[in-house]
Amino acid sequence: MQTMKKNKPEVVADPTTLFSKEEALEDAAGFLKENCYTVTFETSKPKAVRKASNEEKQKMLKDDDDMADSDMVSISLKMLDSGNPYIKKMNSCIESITSYRDSMTIPELQLPLLTTGNTVNVGGETGEQKARKLLRKKPGVRIIMAGDVDEFDKYMTTILIPNLLKAVEEANENIDEIREETKEKLKKNFREDLFPEKFDVGIRGPEYGEVGVSTEFEKLCPSAAIRLKDRVQRHLMETAELAVADLANNMMELAEITAQQLACKTKFSPPSGGKYYHLKDGVLVGTKISADDPFNIPEGQRIITVKYMDGKKSVTEDFGPMTDVEYELLQPYSSEQRGKIYETTFDKLCGELERFQKWGSKLGEIGAPLSTIATDIRSVLIQGGGSLNAKKITDELKQSTFFRNTAAATIAAAADKLEDFISTMPIKPKARSRQISRKQS
Repeated sequence: MQTMKKNKPEVVADPTTLFSKEEALEDAAGFLKENCYTVTFETSKPKAVRKASNEEKQKMLKDDDDMADSDMVSISLKMLDSGNPYIKKMNSCIESITSYRDSMTIPELQLPLLTTGNTVNVGGETGEQKARKLLRKKPGVRIIMAGDVDEFDKYMTTILIPNLLKAVEEANENIDEIREETKEKLKKNFREDLFPEKFDVGIRGPEYGEVGVSTEFEKLCPSAAIRLKDRVQRHLMETAELAVADLANNMMELAEITAQQLACKTKFSPPSGGKYYHLKDGVLVGTKISADDPFNIPEGQRIITVKYMDGKKSVTEDFGPMTDVEYELLQPYSSEQRGKIYETTFDKLCGELERFQKWGSKLGEIGAPLSTIATDIRSVLIQGGGSLNAKKITDELKQSTFFRNTAAATIAAAADKLEDFISTMPIKPKARSRQISRKQS
């Protein structure tokens, strides 16, 4: 494929200039329009689940005389065993494609919704605010820098896609074996008529297009182009804002996971004879605060998830909502038990930091707060590992308690800051498990 280049200069925000948010978004939109292309690429997985029939639901829900209305309950049944090596290989190839696509691109937003009644206030939100939250990413449509197109296209079409097609072929060659294993595991719930005759995986793209309104369209329909360009400009500004939120969201998720692996686990030592004495030596698995579930958790309280031993059986259970005073009665303490460090986790975190370094500066002042947080994470990792090399970092973490404690504190604090930053962006944040950071609202 011939390299596609755009000759107009990059638009990079001057960090010494104070921009308004609108000006910052306009600069970011300008960069996307002049230096990037859209890329469409997506795949589909073999259908692995099906909805249970009403008859099946009634059998599952039956419990003496107390049975839920089957029309009010949704139950899904697996048709494929995700642990089967052939299915696992297909899914792994698809995940590799998605991971590579997302590492090289940012999401593109749909054109802005046309809304009415923007002054109406519903649940504390104006119609315009509600509309912004309803904006969604187009499936499979992303934005890529012009200079990355050749590398992206070559790797996708010569390595990743052929790997997926080969995995599908191998699964189809062994479909009888997969069917028999599935039948054995599902027993009476196996449905021969719903099991696929063969495995098919849909692939669309890579297909590339212009960001903005093409010059050909302007010549053909000048009056329509003027109207469309105004919408596209707003669309690109929204896309730039979404891109920063997407970078922050991914970084927050990885920071949370990383901090969990680094920090000492919180355990409990409640007083003997008390209500929660059975949680003695139980491990805190997660915490939800009011910001996570305002309908069920009052402000200033929390629900905790604890893993503990009930005799010889391991139990994971939720407790609460409870106030800070009630939580302290459990006598939480930081144990010497730590999570296992996985090199793959740090590889993903380093990859996301590199992705931000590549895109963040191009998106201007709107991403400045995220840049500060990313710098904190980058600095502490380089300080210990010498570079953003996952193996060097994990090796040093295993050897140095000081580095491990410092990194845990820095990255956990960064996760909280990222959550605060995301709350100001037009995107729903990913759910946090909060094993490490337990900031109250």
